[in-house]
Amino acid sequence: MSNSDSNNKSQCNPEEAGNSCFINMAGSFFADPVVSCRVEGDDGAILFNPDTDSTILINRSGLTIWNFIQKPRTINEIYAYMLKEFTECPDESAIHNDIVTFISDLSPDYIREE
Repeated sequence: MSNSDSNNKSQCNPEEAGNSCFINMAGSFFADPVVSCRVEGDDGAILFNPDTDSTILINRSGLTIWNFIQKPRTINEIYAYMLKEFTECPDESAIHNDIVTFISDLSPDYIREE
């Protein structure tokens, strides 16, 4: 896909997403198999990528996404899953935006695109 195909790309806030401000909305995303995940009680988890020697903290909803993307999933599949998991969220569009931001923030060091 070319950079000019903006219909399938999502723009995000560069300050929130670091250097990854565009993700392929039609793509499938999965947890990088080299990344280890250490659950920290009910608070979330720590992800560690030994190839880049980097770590990141993720909250409980991030951990839910992380566990779900152990095999490739589209943004829409993740969104549908999160709606089932978090039924008390009053703003469904916020869930979608949070998923896009999460994928953007963790790509490519922790999440890969198929």
